[in-house]
Amino acid sequence: MIETTLGFRSLIYRKKQYISLFLICLFGTAISLFSLFMSRGMLDSLNEKALVYYGGDLVVMSNNHSDRFIPDHKNMIEKLKKIMPSDAVITERYDFSAETNVSLYYEGEEVLQRVIKAVDFEKESYLFAKMNMMEGNAAIEAGSNKILLSAPIAKKLGVEATAQNMNNLKLQKANEEKLAKEQYEAAVAFGEELKTKQIVVTIKTGEGGKIFGSVSTKEIAAAAKQQLGYDLDKKKMQLPNAIKCLGTTMVPIKLHPKVTSELKVIVREA
Repeated sequence: MIETTLGFRSLIYRKKQYISLFLICLFGTAISLFSLFMSRGMLDSLNEKALVYYGGDLVVMSNNHSDRFIPDHKNMIEKLKKIMPSDAVITERYDFSAETNVSLYYEGEEVLQRVIKAVDFEKESYLFAKMNMMEGNAAIEAGSNKILLSAPIAKKLGVEATAQNMNNLKLQKANEEKLAKEQYEAAVAFGEELKTKQIVVTIKTGEGGKIFGSVSTKEIAAAAKQQLGYDLDKKKMQLPNAIKCLGTTMVPIKLHPKVTSELKVIVREA
């Protein structure tokens, strides 16, 4: 009983000291929690920025610092497609470092860049959606040869989003959209016309109908020019392998990013 009484008296007489100690502990705890939340927030922010900068959950880079390009990367992409989930987005990037004096030029102004990345706007649209765009839209710019600039770089080059520049850009976009629409409509019309056409290519054969050689996209483009007067890009012909048989083959031809048509190719014995 005496000990309890003495304890209460000590608490009462030293209440200021105990209150101060409690407040110090409370303040220390608050500082610790605040630091913890700040650190977590900074880590989350860094992770988000790293995701946008590096562009994905998995980045494959060359282990040779003097050569930033991966040899036979097309073959590597095909192998990755076989082992990655069907909904995975696999795309290639090209990095140009400042070690090779990479600069941006605009109307006489030059800005040296640490790194310039060449990307596929269409495939990486989900990343650009995370960026705070002051002007432009990755979905609209897909398929173009435009570049994405940070606000400080744009200011140095004199292409920042001023009222005059915004108005000029608006007019430029209107013209580009009009031109893009005309190109699309022309491709659709030509695609419909192309479906009604056919070309004939002859090839040498031996006994039993054995074929010597094959018909490649080069021969198809030449025949289309000679027989139809069409200038078809052989690189746009989606023919996996050369034709090695007699008969009719429908060859898909990409006329526009959104338009693919077909040309009937008849292979006959010479």
